[in-house]
Amino acid sequence: MGVWLNWLNSIVVYTERDGDIIRIISARKATKQEVKRYEQSFKN
Repeated sequence: MGVWLNWLNSIVVYTERDGDIIRIISARKATKQEVKRYEQSFKN
């Protein structure tokens, strides 16, 4: 999860090839539940 363009929170799925090539498979805005779960992971 991270900040991307104008989306405050986003989910990005990617793969790494040969150690220095990153291929983005999917990128979308995070749901409210995903943001909440992500924020709670820092409280524990």
